[in-house]
Amino acid sequence: MAEKTDAPTSSSTDAGSGPRVTDGASAPKAIIKNVDMSEEMQQESVDIASAALEKYNIEKDIAAQIKKEFDRRHGPTWHVVVGKNFGSYVTHEPEKKRIALLGSFPASWALVRPDGTETREIEYTSERQRAIIRIEKTAFAPELAELFFHSEQPTIVSSVKLIQSTDIYSWLAGWLLSSSEEQQQQGDVKIDIICPATDDHIRKYSPQKYTLVRETPELYASVVRPYIESLPPARTRWVTKILSGEAEQKAVLFSSPEFILLPDMKWDRHTIGSLYLVAIARDPTLRSLRDLRLEHVSLLKSIRKEAYRVVQEKWGLPTGSLRMWIHYQPSYYHFHIHIANASYEGPGFGMVVGQAHLLEDVISLLETAATSGIDIFERMTLTYGLGEQHGLYQAMIEAQGSLD
Repeated sequence: MAEKTDAPTSSSTDAGSGPRVTDGASAPKAIIKNVDMSEEMQQESVDIASAALEKYNIEKDIAAQIKKEFDRRHGPTWHVVVGKNFGSYVTHEPEKKRIALLGSFPASWALVRPDGTETREIEYTSERQRAIIRIEKTAFAPELAELFFHSEQPTIVSSVKLIQSTDIYSWLAGWLLSSSEEQQQQGDVKIDIICPATDDHIRKYSPQKYTLVRETPELYASVVRPYIESLPPARTRWVTKILSGEAEQKAVLFSSPEFILLPDMKWDRHTIGSLYLVAIARDPTLRSLRDLRLEHVSLLKSIRKEAYRVVQEKWGLPTGSLRMWIHYQPSYYHFHIHIANASYEGPGFGMVVGQAHLLEDVISLLETAATSGIDIFERMTLTYGLGEQHGLYQAMIEAQGSLD
């Protein structure tokens, strides 16, 4: 349920630092809880937040200037890690847990560019449950980023719509103030929320340095495989819920006894040029590239075939229009294949050397090595980039000294 906050007297800034709040009200806070809320509580939250939002009188010229700047610039996604104290507008779907949608953020946050060129961090300690919010747009202006997350000024995100959610992942479309008519259907920004955010989630999205490491079959057996086996089932519960039919069934594009195909959370589901799908194998014993054997070639070829069939039927994309790859190390240890429009060359899809292995190459390696009776991915030394926040980092770095 939304909470009223103490209203400051009046605050204002000049045009260079953001919009002015001419009314004395401050942005209300909405708190995510791990319980469903009743329809009465839901409506009360919406009514309180809506009433507070109506009090804001944002100068139109400043809002238009912000929007123009966003449309003019082209930059990378900003990753935001905050304490769970955000939102000025709460909505709910009967079959889903409570979701707090984006309104305003507290002043304590960490804002980083994925390429590491700029970092703004404030140490934040809170007893509230943590959340990770990712907001994506092709034209984020660094000097305007604070206006998304300011606690004492109105947010420039005017409304949001829940696209989909699982037990910890939520995907939303957001609309900025002064949106053009053409943008009304698609939304100005794409918002991803992970809540509750574990330490592993936060490490993943924290700024970090990467080091190239070599993983021999012996290191896999002594370091990597024990690490994978030590991970609790809860880490991939959201995957098993999809596979079991408990979540995201409306989004599934293809399902068979061997795998399912559905949109990846990184795709906005509108822009075909950045189309991004994911195929998830049903076999729980398949965890990563290391587990692939000749017997899995039929699965890999079936995924390739069905992916092309689906994109041809739904979006008219021909053979050769898709780039398919497998990450190693993957972000989660349940075997999956990334599928994207081959024309997309932007950031955020993890297509870098040392991480992505093209599906076509993987199939060829499996088939070629089989003629010699070799399980190639069991015998190969794999080289990849490992971030210092990864759970394997320390052990793998220490082990590098023992390699030739």
